[in-house]
Amino acid sequence: MRIRFQSKILVPFAGLIALIQCATVLAVISITGQDAARRTREQFEIGTTVFRADMSDRESKLLNWVQILSRDFAFIEAIATQESRTISSALVNHGARVGADLALLVKLDGTIVAGHGQLQEKVEHHPVRALLARAKSERRAVGIVMLDGSLYQVVVMPVYGPLHLAWLCMGFMIDDDVARSVKRKTLLEVSFLTQDESRRHLLVASSLMASQRNRVQEQLAEARIVQEASRPFVLDTTDYLTQFIPLGDASSPDGPSFHVMLQASRSEALKSHRRLRTILVALTLIALAISTLVASMLARSITRPVQALMEAAQRISQGDYDKPVRITSRDEMATLAEAFNEMQQGISARQAQIVYQSSHDRLTGLYSRVVAHDRLDATIRRATEDAPVAVLILSIDRFKEINDKLGHHMGDRVLQAVADAISDRTREVDTAVRLGGDEFMMILAHHDAESARSVAEQLARGLSDSVSVSDLRVSINLSVGIAVHPEHGSRSDVLLRRADIALYGAKRATWPIALYEHGQDEQHLRRLAVIEELSNGLSKGEFTLYYQPKIALPSRDVVQVEALLRWTSSKLGTVSPDEFIPLAEESGHIHAITRFALDTALRHCAEWRANGLNVAVAVNLSALDLAHDSTLGYVSESLSRHKVPASCLLLEVTETAMIENLSQSIRTLKTLHDSGISIALDDFGTGQSSLAQLKRMPVDELKIDKTFVQNLKQDSEDACIVRAAIEIGHSMGLQIVAEGVEDESCLRLLEELECDLIQGYFISKPIAADCFEKWVRDYYSERVPPSTEALPH
Repeated sequence: MRIRFQSKILVPFAGLIALIQCATVLAVISITGQDAARRTREQFEIGTTVFRADMSDRESKLLNWVQILSRDFAFIEAIATQESRTISSALVNHGARVGADLALLVKLDGTIVAGHGQLQEKVEHHPVRALLARAKSERRAVGIVMLDGSLYQVVVMPVYGPLHLAWLCMGFMIDDDVARSVKRKTLLEVSFLTQDESRRHLLVASSLMASQRNRVQEQLAEARIVQEASRPFVLDTTDYLTQFIPLGDASSPDGPSFHVMLQASRSEALKSHRRLRTILVALTLIALAISTLVASMLARSITRPVQALMEAAQRISQGDYDKPVRITSRDEMATLAEAFNEMQQGISARQAQIVYQSSHDRLTGLYSRVVAHDRLDATIRRATEDAPVAVLILSIDRFKEINDKLGHHMGDRVLQAVADAISDRTREVDTAVRLGGDEFMMILAHHDAESARSVAEQLARGLSDSVSVSDLRVSINLSVGIAVHPEHGSRSDVLLRRADIALYGAKRATWPIALYEHGQDEQHLRRLAVIEELSNGLSKGEFTLYYQPKIALPSRDVVQVEALLRWTSSKLGTVSPDEFIPLAEESGHIHAITRFALDTALRHCAEWRANGLNVAVAVNLSALDLAHDSTLGYVSESLSRHKVPASCLLLEVTETAMIENLSQSIRTLKTLHDSGISIALDDFGTGQSSLAQLKRMPVDELKIDKTFVQNLKQDSEDACIVRAAIEIGHSMGLQIVAEGVEDESCLRLLEELECDLIQGYFISKPIAADCFEKWVRDYYSERVPPSTEALPH
């Protein structure tokens, strides 16, 4: 059975009161001596606790600032680009903010890149090397190191971006000021010890006076002194009791160890008890009853603060940081209580910060992706059958273009503006989440499909009407996908997936807000399967090129062929270009596919030219190809490798691809055009380009879209459109190509309209490369006398 601390004091005193006066006096002397020792032990325990709390606070402060700096985007970018001056400035600034005495950035090869404090060229000669070794296995390290005769408390953490780039080291110096600071909190003398090369203990920093330090250093010559828990030291005329606390080390097991030495004056501890013993001896002879009462009150006064501190420690261990420790005395117990309260507040603040940061996005202040499922689950649980829950996933259109053109700082401001607009339309029962990148989510309680659509329309309308961002007026366009519980699913993961599917549909549709429709899951799974097989199709050689001839009018000579990509997947079967090309652009596979098409087409063109067949080959480029830096170099390299003249290559781009980034597209195409490559504007008439924009484009051909050609008849609306396109093109010095020619009457009408080139099923369906030469021979033998320009030998 556990005996209360108060009972341990009361029972001995009650027994002593019953003894004769002599026994009482002897007992009082004994007890006062024990009380002095106990107070000294308590003082050491308090000092140890306060010291560890102080070191822990310094460590937490270091960790917090190192984490902030290691996640700073500008700092990571400076490391990745090796901007030494920026790195040094960041280290100095952040070090100054936290008051750090040491800040280093260490490359992975051990080279110290920059910092302030103690610098060396290579980390292998630096005392932090052992901490770096530990950090490599534990992902971070905290420890004490000795540097140029001073102790440092150092934190080492990696810097990622996203790969491991370097090690960040930051530390505080442990000097006399630190010792005096701990002394003020504990009322104990504080000294920090280390060892020299001969394993002798040396005093590095201390709150002692200079004369006392010399005496301590003389007695520290005995190495075994740090192995003893308590040992008297004679400093001047004062008899000190000493407590050693190991600080650990940041080096190898054979390296120096570090200790903190706490010292309390035994004379001061016994001074009050000597007076008390004298008084008690006198009082015991006259008033035993009063002595008993005094003993009881003394016991309660001693145990009440201890009990309060014990209860506070139990509350803290259970996560209750709200109730402070209240002790009205002004002794060490009150100091300890204050330290407990400060520690409790610090833990509470750090806990709240950790909880907030783990569940909220730092840039926008909205909830983060990690709590999206939990918040949606909670909202669904609170909802009744008559109260649906709507899930909206929102994406900023052309956000990458905003980042590229206006800078990432402006991109962040746009994200914050969208987050503010979402928050303004979010009630207390709703939830706003930033999923990452330019995607957000809204969880709207008591909203059906129509009311959710209304919220989305209001939000999109408000942002598209131009928003003030950093003194600029920016029009922000959103795409929104909506799914509703329970109509579209009862589980959070299902609703999120279907809202995301709806968002995909909104991005591809003309209207930017889309509600999930049943059956779209299968389409989504199909898209995922196609994307997954795209890379496999390239590596397995499943892609092939077919060629559709282009015929010149009125000569009807074969002058060009268009390379058309075909894919027969081993798992999916035949996949239409209309299906896999958009998915290749979304997934990033389009560049590899374009390179395959360009390389294969030029290889075939070179083979035909070697056999005497002189036709130009047309290859399609996507909008992403126009924006990619490597496109120009690869086109030039492919022409050189296959020894095909630039005049034999025609690159076709759609109006939509040009308009997506008109300035960049014009620059890229002008460079290609200047090298001798012909440029054709595909699907003319279906896009949104104006004549002013067309005038700026470095194009040689206009291809009239087949939707205007397939049902072409005299005096029809299509005929008017085609006639106008031909006249506009000719007035600008461009050749006109009509695709989709499927009968003789259409061909003859195009001849009357003075169209320059035609292609379509009436001439030929797309032909495999190994059959193309034979087709050309058959074509010339059946239709017209062979032309020496195009007919193969």
